[in-house]
Amino acid sequence: MVDQDQRGYHVVYRPGERNACPGCGRSHWWIGRVMAECAFCGVTLDLPGGTSRGEGVFATSGRGGR
Repeated sequence: MVDQDQRGYHVVYRPGERNACPGCGRSHWWIGRVMAECAFCGVTLDLPGGTSRGEGVFATSGRGGR
């Protein structure tokens, strides 16, 4: 688990708020399950509470490729 106090500044997409892109300043987004992508320049931001676990995500077990 990540200690939020030690993490530092982290830009995330906030649903329901105006989100200006840190790359180009525009506010048109493609929203996925774990991140949002700026429709103009392609910068990606995490969604709060997003995770990299779930269907379609591959994780290794450390067993030498089994």
